[in-house]
Amino acid sequence: MGRSAIIARGEDDNSFNLSWQAYVKQDGTLQVMLENQNDTNFCYPFSCMGQPQPTCTFGNLFVADDLWHHIAITRSASGVLVLYVDGQAESTCTQTGVPSSNNFQSLTIGCTHGTIGPPPGGIEPPIWFFPGLIDEPAMWNVALEAGEVSTVFDSGVDPGGTGLVGYWDFDAGSGQPVLDLSAAANHGFLGTDSDVAGEPADPQWVSLDIAFRRADCNADGQTDIADAVSVLNYLFGSGAEPPCGDACDINDDGSLDISDAISSLADLFDPTFPPIPPPHPGCGADPTSDGVNCSAFPPCP
Repeated sequence: MGRSAIIARGEDDNSFNLSWQAYVKQDGTLQVMLENQNDTNFCYPFSCMGQPQPTCTFGNLFVADDLWHHIAITRSASGVLVLYVDGQAESTCTQTGVPSSNNFQSLTIGCTHGTIGPPPGGIEPPIWFFPGLIDEPAMWNVALEAGEVSTVFDSGVDPGGTGLVGYWDFDAGSGQPVLDLSAAANHGFLGTDSDVAGEPADPQWVSLDIAFRRADCNADGQTDIADAVSVLNYLFGSGAEPPCGDACDINDDGSLDISDAISSLADLFDPTFPPIPPPHPGCGADPTSDGVNCSAFPPCP
């Protein structure tokens, strides 16, 4: 896999300065690049372009494992840059470079813009296309605190939230327009032309409504005590992240925690316990929108 941009303000056609970009490196780890007005590039948490190694802490930034991950990146006015994966701060860098303000490139999701040297025809082309799925990107004009990032991870983006200047839920499913649900109304479009569908830079709409059965956490086709064990093993043992988090979000509160194991056991042994939220006992799509997702659930067609 080559470098794959998640979200960016890439190089424009006039200054040839990029402002910033978040991307996945060839080794599957998350990286951020900033470029100042003097054409100097800075990368975090690992150095690039011959620059000295920045002052950073290092955690698990590997995201290329074919599972959904929630990515968040914040930079404060004092230059503190934090990279979050699934609600947890995995790397913090101090005294970071200042992104160029001499940049008039449009925000791009799933690619960036730029070439080495003068661009062909004077136009910076889209590059570093992301070869996976992206959903619900958002942008703020304030640096979120760790607790705020955790809230977005657990509950999703609040369209009326303070400082929100862009929130694209990618729920249209077809067409060229991409609507911004924030008050800023920064609407976009697929590819490089708002009116032309099917051009090479156009991404594909993909439905994420995967059918699953809530409370069948281990995806064995039935709901029993083994599902509660699966939840507890994931939370407190060595269990891997479940491929269908929605199936393990048994009380459908938008997070995976011990209350899901309690709900599983109560449903099995307490006849007075409220019914498990749908889809249950049959298969179906998740009727609620939250920060928990489902990438695969083989027992459901």
